[in-house]
Amino acid sequence: MKATITKPISPRQLQALQIAIQGIGISERQERLEWLSGQTGRTINSTKELTFIEANRLLSNLNDDRDRKVKDMLREEARRLVGKIYKKSFQISFLNKDYSGDNSPEDFEMNKAKINVWVRKYSGTGKNITQMDVEELRKVLGVMGKIARKEAES
Repeated sequence: MKATITKPISPRQLQALQIAIQGIGISERQERLEWLSGQTGRTINSTKELTFIEANRLLSNLNDDRDRKVKDMLREEARRLVGKIYKKSFQISFLNKDYSGDNSPEDFEMNKAKINVWVRKYSGTGKNITQMDVEELRKVLGVMGKIARKEAES
């Protein structure tokens, strides 16, 4: 019976893995080796001891975690921008000027609808603000800021 030869980690994987591990805040060698040992279920004394398959799995998991964190950050930024857009609408006469936000839930929904009608028509995206990405929301907020400043100057 032949012994199974396991393909070792590639130089590219090694470099990518070291960068990805640093990206999650593990920079000390011993801490990195302990983390790798925990992830593989065996003692790792050097990153070079990893197999090609182990490195692939680790990189995939690390990238999934990073992608999830990025998506969470973008979702939070979008939520914050939608709030700013809604507040900025209070300064624009044809949207929600002088609306205090203390009115009924129906008034709140009506004011959201006014904003959505306006952004679908004038943002160039044809989307409601809750469907826009962060860059689109920033552009809308910028345009609304210009409109609010012009109205304030008049």
